[in-house]
This record gives sequence, C-alpha cells and structure tokens, in this order.
Amino acid sequence: MNTPVKVGSFEYTVTGSKDVGTTVGASPLTQTAQGTFIEVDLTIKNVGNSAVTFLYNYVKLVDASGKTFDADPTATLYASPDQSAWVAAINPGNGLAGPILFDVPPGTKAVSVQVSDNAFSTGQTINLD
Repeated sequence: MNTPVKVGSFEYTVTGSKDVGTTVGASPLTQTAQGTFIEVDLTIKNVGNSAVTFLYNYVKLVDASGKTFDADPTATLYASPDQSAWVAAINPGNGLAGPILFDVPPGTKAVSVQVSDNAFSTGQTINLD
C-alpha cells in the first residue's frame, strides 16, 4: 500500500482498506450488501500522454483463497457521491481519489487488488497489507 503501481497510462496507489459494514450511503440513497462491504481507497493518475477513461471494473478485490470480487457501482456511488461511481475521462497529469466498494461474504479476508487499464487485462496486483 501507499506505493504507486503503473499499469498502462494509469498509476494506482492504494491508500487504505477496511470493512465498512452492511449498509452505505445516506437515506434515502442507501445500499445494503448481500454480505459486507470492503472499501478500498485509491488514487488513480493518468501518467500517459493523452486522455484515458477509467472504469471502476478495472479494479478487482482478491481474498485469501484467491477468489476475485467485482466492485459494486451503486455502493461506491452512495458511499462517495462526488465520484460518479468511478467512470471518468482523465486528462494527462490529472487524477481521481476515493473509495471503491466490494460486496463480499462476511469474514472475507481481503489480501490484494488487481488493477488494470482495460477490461481484458489482469494487470498488476497490489497487496493490502
């Protein structure tokens, strides 16, 4: 954590992670998890030479047994409404920062995130400890 990782035109830095419980948001805009929400705090910067579009599904959570989990866009939006659920064009030198939430079974031990620059790449792994 807290070490930048370059994948394509993106530079990812994980700044924290935690279990935030079963409900996020403020009434009336709340989301309840099937299990519990794990929040991963990220900074994403465009280190390339042209604008790129970041999508929240470029980040996957990995548990201790190797299972991968997709981000929950609704929970992510309700937890941080200013991030537009993490779909954004980022110009060179600019970046985004905020949480991405994952709905996982209770007791899940999140050990890493896989970050990529497109939907077809496994990219690189960032450990959460």
